[in-house]
Amino acid sequence: MVASPYPGASGWEARHMPAAPPSREEIIALCAAAPEQVADLVLALYAQVQALQERVRELERRLGLNSSNSGKPPSGDGYRKPAPKSLRAQNGRPSGGQPGHPGQHLEFRPDPDRVVVHRPSTCHGCGRPLEEEALGHTADRRQVFDLQARMEATEHQIQAVCCSCCGEVMRGQFPADVPAPTQYGLVLKGFVAYCDNYQLLPTERICDLIEDLTGHRLSEGTLYNLNTTLATALVPFAEHTQKVLIAEPVAHVDESGVRVQGKLHWAHVFCTALLTWYTVHERRGEEAMHAAGILPNLTGVAIHDCWAPYWRFLCAHGLCNVYLERELRAVLELDLQPWAGAMRASLFTAEQAVGAAVAAGEDHLSSEQVATVTACYQELIAQGLAANPSPDPSPQLRRGRRKKSKAFPAIPCPSW
Repeated sequence: MVASPYPGASGWEARHMPAAPPSREEIIALCAAAPEQVADLVLALYAQVQALQERVRELERRLGLNSSNSGKPPSGDGYRKPAPKSLRAQNGRPSGGQPGHPGQHLEFRPDPDRVVVHRPSTCHGCGRPLEEEALGHTADRRQVFDLQARMEATEHQIQAVCCSCCGEVMRGQFPADVPAPTQYGLVLKGFVAYCDNYQLLPTERICDLIEDLTGHRLSEGTLYNLNTTLATALVPFAEHTQKVLIAEPVAHVDESGVRVQGKLHWAHVFCTALLTWYTVHERRGEEAMHAAGILPNLTGVAIHDCWAPYWRFLCAHGLCNVYLERELRAVLELDLQPWAGAMRASLFTAEQAVGAAVAAGEDHLSSEQVATVTACYQELIAQGLAANPSPDPSPQLRRGRRKKSKAFPAIPCPSW
């Protein structure tokens, strides 16, 4: 038997191949003298090529991911930002108002806040002044709708009244929302809270906005104190909102990174069409979700983006339609699997059917429509599973978790 040309290697199955390959003559000699070793070499090289090909595919797939086909935020697209692609299916109608649409416009108000009369001063016929003429009649009207922004001061005065019967002097009382000699009113407080907590304007810009509109500048400390007071007043409402969300049949959940004092935290959201509950936590996963107190007690369905920690809660689960659309687009564009495009089209068709049923006053699809949608869905799922078979469980493969396709289902599903 011819000895291995690579001393120290454990046959041709060694993990680390030498930098210099064997010469053509050495390979021919080994084929004649040690065919078993050559076979081991070919198998080892074939396995290595497969591993490298899989690695290349994985890296190419990562390079192809962007905000349109994955959960990456648009800010991560950089200069290679893809052209925007609407998730809405084309309906063949032109944009804008459709024929027969009533349209919207400013309506005349019967009780305007202010009336300005424009009276002619001179007769265009003879040039005579018209100041002494009798009042004319209203020949035409136009109304202007504008915003009036100014700081208005309202003074509250307490009166003392002496009783004529017993001589007791009685004093009036200030309203509950006027506790100090000077303070800001509820309208201004509400507007500032709206700018800060809904429009998410920085505090300095809010101060600039108030100053530009009214000429009066608030301090940033005042804004902080207003938010603190508002948060305290909203505690009963927040607790009630949490209880209502827990009892909702369907709730949507998500999380997103935020900066708190320069450090990465996570904003967690639990919402329905009418209610939204936000919490901020230094953790992203299960610990933060338990701290929020909704998912552990949810009695309905949690709609999410398939992130692993959500599945650890015992409520029913559903996947976000936008998440599914992005994942199917990635499988179609990056993995070149046509069934994913057909599935996207099928889901959009089902959505349009539901929209048409709602517009017609129905609260469900017909049994025939449900059967058609279900049959199409099951057929496409079968195609997807055929294109992404379960990894070979052969014990000859290397130890560890078996490699799966990115399109292979990550979670069990009753229909699979």
